[in-house]
Amino acid sequence: FLYFIAMNTLHTLLLCIFPLATPAQACTPSDLPSYTCMQVISSTVTKYWTVSSSSSTYAVRFTARGWVSLGFPRHPGSMVPSNAFVIADGVGAKYVISGKSKSSITASPWSDPRITGISGSILQNSKLIEWTGTGHFDFIYAYHHRVTTFTSQHTTHGSSSIGTATPSVKGSVVLSADPPVSSPEEDCEPSTFPEYTCMKNITTIISVHWDLSTGVAVAFNTSGWVGVGFPNTVGKMGPGHAVLVVKGVVGRYKVGSERTMAAVRPAVG
Repeated sequence: FLYFIAMNTLHTLLLCIFPLATPAQACTPSDLPSYTCMQVISSTVTKYWTVSSSSSTYAVRFTARGWVSLGFPRHPGSMVPSNAFVIADGVGAKYVISGKSKSSITASPWSDPRITGISGSILQNSKLIEWTGTGHFDFIYAYHHRVTTFTSQHTTHGSSSIGTATPSVKGSVVLSADPPVSSPEEDCEPSTFPEYTCMKNITTIISVHWDLSTGVAVAFNTSGWVGVGFPNTVGKMGPGHAVLVVKGVVGRYKVGSERTMAAVRPAVG
């Protein structure tokens, strides 16, 4: 798909292309005091988070009597291969899952550069796996509703994600009307859009088009959601404002200074 967002004045533009995802994850106030937001995944699984610019804290809570497991897979939604943290028989431990047989699940002190710490705890009526780190986390989960020993097949499993979205492509460009560029003879490549005079390819999938009377457009050749930002500081993502196209819907957003999903909020007015 080819999306372009037209502006009627010349500005400094911050261009971003992200994977298809919601720019700001909806925040329901957490029912756990240690976290800011929560989101119910199912009747027995809830995820929690508190984000910051340095290191964020995440958790998944299970309402289950048996063992519970949280994994970070190499491929989203796939159990194999993955690194997992399991609470079984009241003890939390790390495991590496290299296959679907019991012999392919081994206790191992794995490490992940995105994660600075992970632990488990048992609450009154549930179990909680918590970790700190930065970035975006696709995770899988599984549990047994009754058996506490980590030797039995799970009764429930699923997948979800949490954390900050990472741009697959990002960059910035400065357009200035002094001196004006208004014709192909003035270092101007003819635009591929009839409404504009000139264009410039920023990457193989991003191009900027402009005309002194029509304005400026940024064209994206991608199926993901796209954004054009107007930061207070040149080259920074925030603070500032942005226009995003998500699943065919155009919206205006305020962008905070932190590089987190919570820092991107719908603009009012």
